[in-house]
Amino acid sequence: STERSCLFLGETEDSCCFDSEGNFVHNRKTVAASQKFARDQMIGIVLNLEEDSPNASSVSLFRDGVRISQPQPLPENLKGKALFPTVTFRNLTVHLNYGPVSGTKMPFKCRLLQDAAIKDVQVLSQTVPKDGKYEVLFPVCLPDEGTFDWLDMFLENHPEHCELSDRKILEWAEKSGVWRNKGYSWKASNDKPDMNFGIAQMDDFSIRQILHTVAQAHHRHFVYMEVKSNLIKEDRKEALKKFSAPHFKKIAQVMMGEPTRDFKEKVHSLLLKERQDRADMEFKQRKVEESRKRLYEKEQKDAERERKRVERAAKKAQEAALKVEEERRAAEA
Repeated sequence: STERSCLFLGETEDSCCFDSEGNFVHNRKTVAASQKFARDQMIGIVLNLEEDSPNASSVSLFRDGVRISQPQPLPENLKGKALFPTVTFRNLTVHLNYGPVSGTKMPFKCRLLQDAAIKDVQVLSQTVPKDGKYEVLFPVCLPDEGTFDWLDMFLENHPEHCELSDRKILEWAEKSGVWRNKGYSWKASNDKPDMNFGIAQMDDFSIRQILHTVAQAHHRHFVYMEVKSNLIKEDRKEALKKFSAPHFKKIAQVMMGEPTRDFKEKVHSLLLKERQDRADMEFKQRKVEESRKRLYEKEQKDAERERKRVERAAKKAQEAALKVEEERRAAEA
């Protein structure tokens, strides 16, 4: 995955992966590519960037030192970029081995990441603010006035900030495969959506308290997105107490009045896309309906032709029977 990719591998175009079911996943597109793997197995990923190799710019999967997939071409948008080893897992304990010695014998010689030459890798370090303080933004804005549109635009321009909201909890749950009554397309509100998981810790918002507690211990930037609570003085005071650690700098981001030009352009583009998507959907529905109508008319015509054919055959059979009867009577006479 790239430096700024989603933590859930394969969800976006910025990462690709093999899953435990034997699929190769990129940008939510799944292709059966390997054998399955499970617990108590040593899994290896080989990234081949040798330009002279017949399998250049590909990734392969190995299990206990044995190849279990054919080389999969590296997606075009990942070529030439620094790629970072990433593991997404749940209900497992994972041991990672970056080298310099492989944990199992491979059928060829290959350097592990820890043994890579400096010129072949990109080493990143955490960017620490000059004053050592991390921002915690508290957006103060009116409901249903483009609130979350602003947040999406802000996070797009500031990927170092992490969103803390009920909307984000739903997104994490969906990507983690947690079942939800009525699915994830249904939401009464972005700010205070109904959970409806049938899981006590999710439905009573205990998970929100846990996330806020964990966030207090981290050295990173946050956006505390609580539209209703950020408008109420008492609720804001309680929220501020959660980030009282000395490494946090709390900022109220007040958004009222005339919006900025870039925000207007962003909202207009979203509205245009929404209308276009709706028009595309209506067009597809019309095409399906027209196709269904043509199929129905064809079936009606085929049925009419079959009915006439049966009537003609019955008439011919009746005429033949009458002719036979007439011939019999003539012979008797």
